[in-house]
Amino acid sequence: MTEIDLTENKELDLGEFIDVANLPRKEKYNPFNYTELELIERKMAVDELEKKHPNVPRAWMEYAYDYCKNNDENEVKKVIDEGLWEKPLKQRDTGGVFKNIEVINPGDDEYEKLINK
Repeated sequence: MTEIDLTENKELDLGEFIDVANLPRKEKYNPFNYTELELIERKMAVDELEKKHPNVPRAWMEYAYDYCKNNDENEVKKVIDEGLWEKPLKQRDTGGVFKNIEVINPGDDEYEKLINK
């Protein structure tokens, strides 16, 4: 490996570098191919929803807007009327205090004793 002398003045060959001015820039994610005007309308509608429902995550409002905008009105009404969006809640522990926790690996003898009780 050769040592680099940082004090040595070298002329840079600009042909070695990439022309960053002409590189394509990142585009906004737009899966529904909204026009600029539609994106502005969407932002305004979601902003208004956010004022009315401050406890609902903005992403959910965006999902709801996109669903209503890109589906037939009858389909949206069917989902609302029939409650197709409702799902039963997952069963969760409602609380309690753990006084002692012991992790037992399935390969241990203690695990076999607990299983066979």
